[in-house]
Amino acid sequence: LAAEMLNLSHFSGTQVVGSVRAENAGILFTSIPYTGNWRATINGEKADIIAIDGAMSALSLPAGEFIVEFRYHNCAFTIGALISLGSLLIFAAFQLFRKFKI
Repeated sequence: LAAEMLNLSHFSGTQVVGSVRAENAGILFTSIPYTGNWRATINGEKADIIAIDGAMSALSLPAGEFIVEFRYHNCAFTIGALISLGSLLIFAAFQLFRKFKI
Protein backbone atom coordinates (compact mmCIF):
# COMPACT_ATOMS: atom_id res chain seq x y z
CA LEU A 1 0.00 0.00 0.00
CA ALA A 2 2.77 2.47 0.86
CA ALA A 3 4.65 1.88 -2.41
CA GLU A 4 1.88 3.23 -4.65
CA MET A 5 0.19 6.00 -2.69
CA LEU A 6 -2.06 8.78 -3.92
CA ASN A 7 0.04 11.96 -3.80
CA LEU A 8 -2.39 14.77 -3.03
CA SER A 9 -2.19 18.02 -4.98
CA HIS A 10 -5.47 19.49 -3.70
CA PHE A 11 -7.63 18.66 -0.70
CA SER A 12 -10.80 20.31 0.60
CA GLY A 13 -14.06 19.24 2.20
CA THR A 14 -15.63 18.58 -1.21
CA GLN A 15 -12.69 17.69 -3.45
CA VAL A 16 -9.63 15.43 -3.35
CA VAL A 17 -7.16 15.51 -6.26
CA GLY A 18 -3.91 13.61 -6.57
CA SER A 19 -1.63 11.55 -8.75
CA VAL A 20 -0.70 7.92 -8.48
CA ARG A 21 1.66 5.63 -10.33
CA ALA A 22 0.51 2.01 -10.36
CA GLU A 23 3.17 -0.56 -11.25
CA ASN A 24 0.48 -3.22 -11.65
CA ALA A 25 -3.27 -3.20 -12.14
CA GLY A 26 -5.12 -3.19 -8.84
CA ILE A 27 -7.32 -1.34 -6.40
CA LEU A 28 -6.63 2.17 -5.10
CA PHE A 29 -7.98 2.08 -1.54
CA THR A 30 -8.90 5.42 0.07
CA SER A 31 -10.08 6.49 3.49
CA ILE A 32 -12.99 8.39 1.91
CA PRO A 33 -16.25 7.07 3.41
CA TYR A 34 -18.54 5.36 0.91
CA THR A 35 -21.73 7.42 1.09
CA GLY A 36 -22.88 7.43 -2.52
CA ASN A 37 -22.36 11.19 -2.72
CA TRP A 38 -18.79 11.11 -4.04
CA ARG A 39 -18.00 11.09 -7.78
CA ALA A 40 -14.61 10.04 -9.17
CA THR A 41 -12.63 10.65 -12.33
CA ILE A 42 -9.41 9.09 -13.53
CA ASN A 43 -7.51 11.30 -15.99
CA GLY A 44 -10.70 13.34 -16.42
CA GLU A 45 -12.95 10.37 -17.27
CA LYS A 46 -15.75 9.13 -15.02
CA ALA A 47 -14.79 6.18 -12.87
CA ASP A 48 -16.95 3.82 -10.83
CA ILE A 49 -16.31 3.91 -7.10
CA ILE A 50 -16.02 0.51 -5.43
CA ALA A 51 -17.41 0.13 -1.91
CA ILE A 52 -14.94 -1.71 0.30
CA ASP A 53 -16.94 -3.60 2.91
CA GLY A 54 -19.71 -1.02 2.45
CA ALA A 55 -17.65 1.59 4.31
CA MET A 56 -14.68 2.92 2.31
CA SER A 57 -14.22 4.03 -1.31
CA ALA A 58 -11.78 2.53 -3.79
CA LEU A 59 -11.03 2.68 -7.51
CA SER A 60 -9.91 0.00 -9.91
CA LEU A 61 -6.75 1.11 -11.73
CA PRO A 62 -4.76 -0.48 -14.55
CA ALA A 63 -0.99 -0.12 -14.54
CA GLY A 64 0.25 3.39 -15.34
CA GLU A 65 0.25 6.98 -14.12
CA PHE A 66 -3.03 8.69 -13.31
CA ILE A 67 -4.60 11.89 -12.02
CA VAL A 68 -7.42 10.90 -9.69
CA GLU A 69 -10.16 13.28 -8.55
CA PHE A 70 -12.96 12.76 -6.06
CA ARG A 71 -15.75 15.36 -5.84
CA TYR A 72 -18.50 15.45 -3.26
CA HIS A 73 -22.01 16.12 -4.56
CA ASN A 74 -24.81 16.27 -2.02
CA CYS A 75 -27.84 14.85 -3.86
CA ALA A 76 -30.23 16.13 -1.19
CA PHE A 77 -29.09 19.75 -1.70
CA THR A 78 -30.87 20.06 -5.06
CA ILE A 79 -34.08 18.59 -3.63
CA GLY A 80 -33.89 20.91 -0.61
CA ALA A 81 -33.27 23.95 -2.80
CA LEU A 82 -36.32 23.11 -4.96
CA ILE A 83 -38.53 22.64 -1.90
CA SER A 84 -37.32 25.97 -0.49
CA LEU A 85 -37.97 27.74 -3.79
CA GLY A 86 -41.44 26.21 -4.03
CA SER A 87 -42.21 27.28 -0.46
CA LEU A 88 -41.05 30.82 -1.24
CA LEU A 89 -43.32 30.98 -4.29
CA ILE A 90 -46.31 29.72 -2.29
CA PHE A 91 -45.58 32.28 0.45
CA ALA A 92 -45.35 35.09 -2.14
CA ALA A 93 -48.64 33.97 -3.70
CA PHE A 94 -50.38 34.04 -0.29
CA GLN A 95 -49.00 37.51 0.39
CA LEU A 96 -50.25 38.78 -2.98
CA PHE A 97 -53.63 37.19 -2.38
CA ARG A 98 -53.86 38.81 1.05
CA LYS A 99 -52.76 42.24 -0.19
CA PHE A 100 -55.00 42.38 -3.26
CA LYS A 101 -57.76 40.04 -1.96
CA ILE A 102 -57.83 38.25 -5.29
